[in-house]
Amino acid sequence: TETGGIETAWVGELGPHGNVELALRAHAAGAKGPWWTDQREIDVETKETQVAGDFNLRKLIDLAEDPGDLRPGEFRLIGWTDQEMPGLVIEPAAPQSQHAAVVVAHLRYANDGDTRPDVNTKEQVVRHDRAD
Repeated sequence: TETGGIETAWVGELGPHGNVELALRAHAAGAKGPWWTDQREIDVETKETQVAGDFNLRKLIDLAEDPGDLRPGEFRLIGWTDQEMPGLVIEPAAPQSQHAAVVVAHLRYANDGDTRPDVNTKEQVVRHDRAD
């Protein structure tokens, strides 16, 4: 929040072009996750205990939701998928494959105050690059 508190919501499964109404849960300023532990324990990818042979994304998700990296007013969506990411080609192809990915979307950045023009000119930047 703008005052430094944390609000979280569990989206659940969200398909292409899907939408969901969020019910935000407030947490005190300085609170640390992980949040929504009951929901995370349902999926093998996010369980606290890892299952041999399966991907576990718990630590990556914990890192992405670390409130120490959030600035007042920032709004972030964190999710994961076990679907193959389109456009990714691995050669040579394996006869068997397993997929997992963490998705972090910054929906609103923190307000850093009024925008100001850059104090550097393009000429200064280009000249500096050539000097190196």
